[in-house]
Amino acid sequence: MEATEKYSINDVIEYIVFIVHEFASTYYLTRREAFNYLNEFKGIAFLEENFGLEHTQNPYWTVRNLLELCKRNGGYSLPKDDWSLYYAMS
Repeated sequence: MEATEKYSINDVIEYIVFIVHEFASTYYLTRREAFNYLNEFKGIAFLEENFGLEHTQNPYWTVRNLLELCKRNGGYSLPKDDWSLYYAMS
């Protein structure tokens, strides 16, 4: 079952817009660059298909997991592709 069959399409869209913004901020991209990257390497599709679980998760980890998913689907490394921020927060 797709997310839009069980959840409001507006909720799904708002969540995706939020995550694209967070992804862009994290990896020093414009929102357009972030959306294009996530769309090309299946991150947007993943968010749509898994909205029910993903929207309950910490956005920090969602962004990190999206990068790994995209890299497995042929994505390239991004400017801030490291864990230094996480370790600085610990």
